[in-house]
Amino acid sequence: MSQGIEYNKYLKNLVVSVIVVSTVIILIGFLGRIDLMVLLGLAPYIVLAYIFFFFQYIIKSIKFYLLCRDLGKEGFSFVDAFRIRISSELFSLIGFSYLGDEAYRIFVLNRKYGVKLHRSGLIGYLEVLSEVVTSISIVILGVILLFFRGISLSILLPIAFSALTVSGINLLIVFKPKIVGNFAKNILFRFRRVIGRERAEQIISNMDSFIDAFNEDLEAALFNRNIFTLLVLLTFLSTVFGGLSLWIISYALGYEINLLYSIIILNFSVVLSTLPITISGSGIFEIVILLLGGSLVGNLPWLLPVAYRISSYYIPLLTTLIFFIGSMNKYLD
Repeated sequence: MSQGIEYNKYLKNLVVSVIVVSTVIILIGFLGRIDLMVLLGLAPYIVLAYIFFFFQYIIKSIKFYLLCRDLGKEGFSFVDAFRIRISSELFSLIGFSYLGDEAYRIFVLNRKYGVKLHRSGLIGYLEVLSEVVTSISIVILGVILLFFRGISLSILLPIAFSALTVSGINLLIVFKPKIVGNFAKNILFRFRRVIGRERAEQIISNMDSFIDAFNEDLEAALFNRNIFTLLVLLTFLSTVFGGLSLWIISYALGYEINLLYSIIILNFSVVLSTLPITISGSGIFEIVILLLGGSLVGNLPWLLPVAYRISSYYIPLLTTLIFFIGSMNKYLD
């Protein structure tokens, strides 16, 4: 019965997310007076953009596999890593970034494969941290380049502030884990009636030992082994594929934003959309693409973010849903 309730919750989140994103897309289409026949003519480019977007999933699967092999369980196959990693992306598409897909992978590793909770949590966190380090690097480069290109600070400063906020939180996790742990314990204590008093008290009592074990393995992964350097390099490669997917759509529309600026624009969009403001960054993502891209090459057609969303949201939503349904019996029994 409890599993049925959970699946109903996932289904509800799926429906709500599709409605929210679709509402934004329809609104943009209405305001931009998008010709559906022109959109249909972009179908080959949208599919090609999705192929490059899917390469990001492959790279994420490689990162997940390397982490599981290094920190998790021996004998963990790449096929399992591929299935779990792509299935988990469903939760980032139907919720807020960094609040769903990592939790799913941590749950599967801990419950299905017996990986210790602090190790499975570390695997999820190192993926996030490698993305944060990559994003911050690109944001710094992008702000400098775009400032000298004459882009208004009113556009650049919110992006820089968001990047600094995300990086600041991660710096606390890396160098001051006790502060983060105490904050988490306070949150759990305040909401103990919601999640259950006994359960909350049990988690709080185990928090210190969890943090100590987590921090010890985190230091080893960051400073004593080369795994994190490899993760960052793979993340940069993934970012290039993301930029290519946006570049293909802009090229098809006759607005040739070069690959470097496509990567920067896309990364800025991702940084802002990772803040838990809207589901899957809906609305924020599209506005950043229009504002920054338009500042570089003139007024961009509203069709650009709509076509890109189809390649980076709707098709991946179907792909990840298929993977998730196919994996439920294997990983969630």
